[in-house]
Amino acid sequence: MIRDLIKYIELYSSGFSYKKTDITEFFFKPTDDDYKVKGSSRFFVKKVNDTKIIEVNYQMFENINSDLYTGITIYWHISGPKNDVYIKGKLQMAGVEDLNKRIIKQSEKLMPGIKNKLINPLQFYKP
Repeated sequence: MIRDLIKYIELYSSGFSYKKTDITEFFFKPTDDDYKVKGSSRFFVKKVNDTKIIEVNYQMFENINSDLYTGITIYWHISGPKNDVYIKGKLQMAGVEDLNKRIIKQSEKLMPGIKNKLINPLQFYKP
């Protein structure tokens, strides 16, 4: 509550003018081209004073008010080997599941709670 009041005072004193931004949740659906390039960028936002994370499309992500929302872009892998491929103990090819797990772990540091939004690292996977 105090943090929200401080943010309001900072915005008000900086001459910030409020422009309503309606955030619409986007439901990502990979295209054939996404499968050809083995993945696609996905965009997530949340209000600075909230914990709810919403997936949005690129246009909405580019136009969010950064005073009101924080955002993160991730590259979601959807095609290729399922798991990391090692030969003689050396990683030869990263697998979709392992890559996406690493992405979720890194993204969690930048946007806490994203792991609850991206619960299936094989979401949209096709070999």
